[in-house]
Amino acid sequence: MYKHDVLDGDFEKWYENGHRESVYPYKNGMLNGDAKHWNEQGKLTYTTEYKDDKKQGADRRWSERTGKLVEEVMFANDERNGLKREFNDRTGKVLSALPYVDGDKEGTEEAYDEDGIKYIRCYHNDEELSELYAPTDVTNKAKQGDSTAQYHLGKYEFECTNYDAAMKWLTQSAEQNHPGALLFLAYAYNDGDGVAQDSKKYLSYLFKAAELGESDAQLEVGYLNLIGEGMPKNLPEAYKWIKKSADQGNAQAHYNLGLMYRNGDGVEKDLNKAKLHLTAAVKGGVKPALAALKELTPQTK
Repeated sequence: MYKHDVLDGDFEKWYENGHRESVYPYKNGMLNGDAKHWNEQGKLTYTTEYKDDKKQGADRRWSERTGKLVEEVMFANDERNGLKREFNDRTGKVLSALPYVDGDKEGTEEAYDEDGIKYIRCYHNDEELSELYAPTDVTNKAKQGDSTAQYHLGKYEFECTNYDAAMKWLTQSAEQNHPGALLFLAYAYNDGDGVAQDSKKYLSYLFKAAELGESDAQLEVGYLNLIGEGMPKNLPEAYKWIKKSADQGNAQAHYNLGLMYRNGDGVEKDLNKAKLHLTAAVKGGVKPALAALKELTPQTK
């Protein structure tokens, strides 16, 4: 085990019942080879591959209940590099496969829920960017022209920064007047995120989404009219669109409408209606609405 006072060979530990607990292979004082660990019943529970004292290769775990492999993680230079796979301890089926690069989650994880239905998640720099449930089904439906599937697939690809694929699916969905896809494209062209910034396309997609009843689009159209951005300032038009959004329960729209009634912007000043809308905004979680409501309350019935 020792050679010139340096560990060289297998370092072993044993349970009191005589079963081996672990073995760690050393060469010239450093771990090199497969380290193994067993439980007191003699069942193998995990193994780790080492090279020059660093994890290099597969790190594996076995179920103490069934003896089947339940986890395998690939290492390089002591960091996770490659796939981390988890397995069902009864059937041996893969539950998830998650890629790592230099210790960080990077790429697309494939996983299965309790019903065995696949979902995927994409990661970058250890951060989860997006998730898509039943991707095979969604992709097949998207290819068959289902606008909702095209929207969800495009949104997933966009959030995973696969912009070419994203724009393909989102555009196809928008061409079928899917409100969500229209609004998503509007935001993309406004921000210049994944595509070249284009104010004309932004407004075109935004207005179409608003006309189709998308409440966030209606709110934004109203707000643009309210402040005169990208179009002449038009308070009555702002009120029309913001009210449409509020009528669908949009809390931010209720907040804006409350301020409009409070200030008489585009509507006749009405503090009681302002209070009504600000209360709805507070219930919807709009934080600035609470301060506005408290300020308004002494002036109303």
